[in-house]
This record gives sequence, structure tokens and C-alpha cells, in this order.
Amino acid sequence: MEERAIYRASDRVSSLRQGEIVSGVVQYKPVIDEIPEESQELSFTPIIHPYAIDLSEI
Repeated sequence: MEERAIYRASDRVSSLRQGEIVSGVVQYKPVIDEIPEESQELSFTPIIHPYAIDLSEI
């Protein structure tokens, strides 16, 4: 029986495709409770997602 790949790494220079599974996605969530009144800078908490699926809307 012929063995076929069920996964193929995407090309890093191309855009994401709908339904594509990506790994190591970092989401930066703003920390709203720590907004200093005298500064316009926000601090962020990184959230690492081991796997994510691109669900783009067309």
C-alpha cells in the first residue's frame, strides 16, 4: 500500500489558508488593570497556543 503524507508544512513566505493548522501562536492580551494614568503604554500578557486553526471569514 502506498504511504501518503497527512501533513505537510506550509511555506513560510506564503499567506495562511483557511483551515490551516499552525503551531506556536502567541496572543498578546492587554492588562487593563495596570494602565497608568500618566502613561499611554500598556503592558501585555503573552498567551501561547500550542496549536491553532485559521478560521478566516471570506
